[in-house]
Amino acid sequence: VAVTRASSDNALLGSLSASGGSLSPAFNANTVSYTMAVINSVSSTVVGISTAHGGASCTVDGTSVASGQSSGAIALTAGVAKAITVVVTAQDGQTTKSYTIALTRAASANALLSGLSMSAGTLGPGFAGTTTAYTASVGNGVASLKVTPTAGHADATIKVGGVTVTSGQASGSILLT
Repeated sequence: VAVTRASSDNALLGSLSASGGSLSPAFNANTVSYTMAVINSVSSTVVGISTAHGGASCTVDGTSVASGQSSGAIALTAGVAKAITVVVTAQDGQTTKSYTIALTRAASANALLSGLSMSAGTLGPGFAGTTTAYTASVGNGVASLKVTPTAGHADATIKVGGVTVTSGQASGSILLT
């Protein structure tokens, strides 16, 4: 007598986690959508999984991850929600269940400059990252100048006279009257 056991159709996770924070809501095998927020200094996350059935397989963002193991590092962009998809395939090879983590890395709160220079004249007082008001002394014959600001954080946006300027690059000419 040959006995053949049917393959399991259990496509549930037994556990789900992501480094850098806590899932919301707390993990439940029947809950498929999660959110998580991490601070700006967290630039990547690793997703840990285990399947509820030992014969099930799993992918994290399309890459196979063995039950009880973690994914490779998943890069996060500041201020942008990253949808991480975990798909469990049951032992039967047909039954699947998808879980999603909407993970958001906080934007930087660093609004300071790390450098500020002018194409002409003298900046007063001398540059300091926490100083927000300056005066410029220029010769009488100077009709315009350009300002070169450098952001204190790579994700910061800089505006000079209401116009966006690339960090470390000169602004457009500012007419002096």
